[in-house]
Amino acid sequence: MLNVAYRVFLYSYAYLAISGFKIGENEETSFGKTLKKIFLNPVILATLVGMVLWFMQAIPGVNFVHKDWLTTNVDPKMYALWRFDVTLPWIHPVVKTLGGLSSPLVWLAIGCTLGNASIKEAATDKYAWIFSVIKVFGAPLVVLGILAFVEWIATLCGYPQLISAETMQSSLMMWMVPPATVAVAYCINFDKEKQMASNTSVISTLLAVPGIVIWVLIITLLTASGFFPSVAA
Repeated sequence: MLNVAYRVFLYSYAYLAISGFKIGENEETSFGKTLKKIFLNPVILATLVGMVLWFMQAIPGVNFVHKDWLTTNVDPKMYALWRFDVTLPWIHPVVKTLGGLSSPLVWLAIGCTLGNASIKEAATDKYAWIFSVIKVFGAPLVVLGILAFVEWIATLCGYPQLISAETMQSSLMMWMVPPATVAVAYCINFDKEKQMASNTSVISTLLAVPGIVIWVLIITLLTASGFFPSVAA
């Protein structure tokens, strides 16, 4: 669910802010047409459709495709028709590969942008370092503090084990990773601080290598402490 809100924000407000798009300047930029343009974005549509299909898993009888009807070697149980990795195994790998190309293509654009500057200049960009430290270490720390506070309040109110270890783990992992390459692509495309955006993307990615190791260690210790109870336990 966190990813849904993030993607809606990324392809709506972030796009408008970086592109300099002004709502209401003329008929073509009216609020209604702008809203229509945002929600007809293929990524937003795919995200919303995927969320609806995910919720539909709870509908009784929706899983009616049996393993015997398929040519793939999957677990012997019933599947929903839209489980394309099972029902359309010849299409799913192609779509998955195409989806995985987005970040490498943006990294090519980042490389072209960094090619016009010296490595020393990129490594000495203090604002890129400040943002990277906040993204990799500061943001997950704030999220951890909020989760711990909510769990503490819930325990005092007689509702312990409100925040599970799995919720804590997934939340921290979402926040510890480098920033989205889509935002960098916006900056490059609209020529808005593209050098700083590229520097930040590179530094935060490099900083995330030791950062993820540190956070995985912290997550392991927190899970072992039992403060956030594991659902699987």
